[in-house]
Amino acid sequence: MNRAERAKQFLPFDALKGLREELLRRERMRARVERAVLSETQQKEISDALNTLTKGSSAEITHYIGGAYVIDVCVIKAINAELMFIQTTSSKIYFDDLYSVKPLPETTV
Repeated sequence: MNRAERAKQFLPFDALKGLREELLRRERMRARVERAVLSETQQKEISDALNTLTKGSSAEITHYIGGAYVIDVCVIKAINAELMFIQTTSSKIYFDDLYSVKPLPETTV
Protein backbone atom coordinates (compact mmCIF):
# COMPACT_ATOMS: atom_id res chain seq x y z
CA MET A 1 0.00 0.00 0.00
CA ASN A 2 1.51 3.32 -1.05
CA ARG A 3 1.55 6.39 1.13
CA ALA A 4 -1.40 8.18 -0.55
CA GLU A 5 -3.71 5.19 -0.12
CA ARG A 6 -2.66 4.78 3.49
CA ALA A 7 -3.38 8.45 4.20
CA LYS A 8 -6.97 8.07 2.91
CA GLN A 9 -7.69 5.74 5.83
CA PHE A 10 -7.15 8.56 8.28
CA LEU A 11 -9.09 11.35 6.57
CA PRO A 12 -11.59 12.98 8.90
CA PHE A 13 -15.27 12.49 8.29
CA ASP A 14 -18.36 13.87 9.93
CA ALA A 15 -20.05 10.84 11.48
CA LEU A 16 -22.81 12.99 13.00
CA LYS A 17 -23.99 15.34 10.29
CA GLY A 18 -24.76 18.81 11.61
CA LEU A 19 -23.01 18.28 14.94
CA ARG A 20 -20.33 20.89 14.28
CA GLU A 21 -22.90 23.45 13.17
CA GLU A 22 -25.05 22.82 16.23
CA LEU A 23 -22.05 23.10 18.56
CA LEU A 24 -21.06 26.37 16.90
CA ARG A 25 -24.62 27.69 17.24
CA ARG A 26 -24.72 26.79 20.93
CA GLU A 27 -21.32 28.36 21.51
CA ARG A 28 -22.55 31.60 19.95
CA MET A 29 -25.69 31.53 22.09
CA ARG A 30 -23.61 31.27 25.24
CA ALA A 31 -21.33 34.07 24.09
CA ARG A 32 -24.24 36.51 23.81
CA VAL A 33 -23.86 39.89 25.45
CA GLU A 34 -26.56 42.12 26.77
CA ARG A 35 -27.32 45.36 24.97
CA ALA A 36 -25.49 48.26 26.62
CA VAL A 37 -27.41 51.24 27.97
CA LEU A 38 -25.97 54.38 26.38
CA SER A 39 -25.24 57.49 28.38
CA GLU A 40 -26.58 60.87 27.27
CA THR A 41 -23.10 61.79 26.03
CA GLN A 42 -22.92 58.68 23.85
CA GLN A 43 -26.42 59.33 22.49
CA LYS A 44 -25.44 62.90 21.63
CA GLU A 45 -22.26 61.71 19.86
CA ILE A 46 -24.32 59.27 17.78
CA SER A 47 -26.88 61.98 16.99
CA ASP A 48 -24.16 64.44 15.93
CA ALA A 49 -22.50 61.79 13.75
CA LEU A 50 -25.82 60.90 12.09
CA ASN A 51 -26.40 64.58 11.30
CA THR A 52 -23.10 64.71 9.38
CA LEU A 53 -23.85 61.63 7.28
CA THR A 54 -25.41 61.92 3.85
CA LYS A 55 -26.31 59.51 1.08
CA GLY A 56 -23.12 58.02 -0.34
CA SER A 57 -20.90 58.83 2.64
CA SER A 58 -18.90 56.12 4.40
CA ALA A 59 -19.04 55.31 8.09
CA GLU A 60 -17.85 52.82 10.67
CA ILE A 61 -20.95 51.72 12.54
CA THR A 62 -20.94 49.57 15.65
CA HIS A 63 -24.37 48.07 16.27
CA TYR A 64 -26.08 45.30 18.23
CA ILE A 65 -27.35 42.31 16.28
CA GLY A 66 -28.14 38.78 17.33
CA GLY A 67 -26.70 39.05 20.82
CA ALA A 68 -23.37 40.59 19.83
CA TYR A 69 -21.88 43.88 18.75
CA VAL A 70 -20.78 44.06 15.12
CA ILE A 71 -18.57 46.68 13.46
CA ASP A 72 -19.51 47.49 9.86
CA VAL A 73 -17.60 49.78 7.54
CA CYS A 74 -20.27 50.69 5.03
CA VAL A 75 -21.67 53.21 2.57
CA ILE A 76 -24.88 54.96 3.56
CA LYS A 77 -27.74 54.55 1.09
CA ALA A 78 -30.38 56.41 3.14
CA ILE A 79 -31.17 57.69 6.61
CA ASN A 80 -34.83 57.56 7.55
CA ALA A 81 -35.37 59.76 10.61
CA GLU A 82 -39.11 59.08 10.77
CA LEU A 83 -38.78 55.30 10.93
CA MET A 84 -35.43 55.60 12.74
CA PHE A 85 -33.11 53.46 10.64
CA ILE A 86 -30.03 53.69 8.44
CA GLN A 87 -30.04 51.81 5.15
CA THR A 88 -26.54 50.72 4.14
CA THR A 89 -25.36 48.78 1.13
CA SER A 90 -25.62 45.54 3.10
CA SER A 91 -28.27 45.99 5.81
CA LYS A 92 -30.83 48.09 7.63
CA ILE A 93 -29.68 49.30 11.06
CA TYR A 94 -32.20 50.73 13.52
CA PHE A 95 -31.20 53.69 15.68
CA ASP A 96 -31.94 51.69 18.85
CA ASP A 97 -29.25 49.17 17.87
CA LEU A 98 -26.50 51.76 17.35
CA TYR A 99 -23.54 51.79 19.73
CA SER A 100 -21.24 54.15 17.84
CA VAL A 101 -21.09 55.91 14.49
CA LYS A 102 -17.85 57.31 13.06
CA PRO A 103 -18.03 59.09 9.73
CA LEU A 104 -15.06 58.18 7.55
CA PRO A 105 -13.20 60.75 5.48
CA GLU A 106 -14.01 60.76 1.79
CA THR A 107 -11.20 59.33 -0.31
CA THR A 108 -10.37 60.73 -3.69
CA VAL A 109 -8.84 58.44 -6.24
